[in-house]
Parts: sequence; C-alpha cells; structure tokens
Amino acid sequence: MAQGNSIIRGPQDVVNGLLSSVSSAFAANAKSQPTFPCATPHTLAFQIGGQMFPIDPRDFVSQNKSGDAATCVANNLVATDAPSTGALFAWSLGDPFLKSNMVVFYYGNLTHPSVDPPKIGFMSLVPQNASALLQD
Repeated sequence: MAQGNSIIRGPQDVVNGLLSSVSSAFAANAKSQPTFPCATPHTLAFQIGGQMFPIDPRDFVSQNKSGDAATCVANNLVATDAPSTGALFAWSLGDPFLKSNMVVFYYGNLTHPSVDPPKIGFMSLVPQNASALLQD
C-alpha cells in the first residue's frame, strides 16, 4: 500500500530559512512555534520547470490555538532528516502542494520510452485572492 505525505518536507537549512522569514518568534528561537499574525499574507511557492506553483495559504498555515483567529502557525512545512552518505537533499511535496496544484502523470510508451517519453504536468489551482480567503 502506498502512503502519502500530509505535509511538505524539505532540507533543514531551507525550511528553517523560510520559517524564520515568516516568523520572528522562530527566527529568534528555532525550537519555538513558527507563529505570525494571520493578517500578514505569505506565499509559499515552488519553481518547477521555470514556472512558480504556489501553495494556497489556507493549506500552509492554521490557527495557532482554537478560537484565536489573529495568530497563525506555519505547521505544514517541516525539515527532513539529514541525508545519509551520498544522498541528496530532497523535497517531498505532500498534500498541501497536491491540493493547490493539479498534477497529471503521462506514462508515454513504456516499451519504447525514447519514442514517447513519460511526462508530468502541473497546473495551479490557487485562487488569485487566496490571501484574502485566509483572512476570512
């Protein structure tokens, strides 16, 4: 059985840099929650094939505490474990990315892939007013 990933995972230095840029609390102490005012819009996007594919901010953050609509926490982005010897740093774009972007897999000609190679297509589904929707 294949399992998915409900969060986005990435290299620790990049993830810590992203979280520090959105949260002064996390920038001051990397062990604290990456909280920030919900009214402050943030965009997380990944560049694939030269095009940007954003994550809907409603899938990137959540309320820090139940009933507190003023303080958000970036809790769907975590650092991966350090790579083993010879391994490269990698990203795992889980549910937040897949909810925000349509991903289409084309297998091509499996017998003769040089004739018709496999391809992956992406299309953003994030509305233009996503930051305003988060505030609502």
